Amino acid sequence: MDKKDYSLKIVTPQGLHSTFEKVTFCSVTSKTGEIGIYPGHSPSLFELNPSQVNITCNDGGSLMFVPSGILHISEESVSLLVPYIETMDDISEKRAEEARNKAVKRIANPIGVDLLRAEQSLLRSQERLFLLSQTKKN
Repeated sequence: MDKKDYSLKIVTPQGLHSTFEKVTFCSVTSKTGEIGIYPGHSPSLFELNPSQVNITCNDGGSLMFVPSGILHISEESVSLLVPYIETMDDISEKRAEEARNKAVKRIANPIGVDLLRAEQSLLRSQERLFLLSQTKKN
């Protein structure tokens, strides 16, 4: 990686979703915790949790949501391989609240329920709501 910045690619099953050039920082949440990526980060591979993706470039930044995925950090670039990505415009507070409430009810009464799926739904909805609350503060 260049000492000043790097490029970041977001890839979904449909292909290349977006490319960011001159990235100076990116943060995501992996299974092992929060990952902050500055230029010169050591090559790494991480499995992602439902997470906000916070990208800072020389000319601004971007904030998005991913439900899961793989983060690949190489010498030259960073790649996020994700099933889908949601921009802030894609996230509906009403839908996220409904999903959270539905997941909470399923977890509270787990008879005949895929508990792991309900817990994952709860995590995704909570992360979306957290992301929305963070953007309202700014």
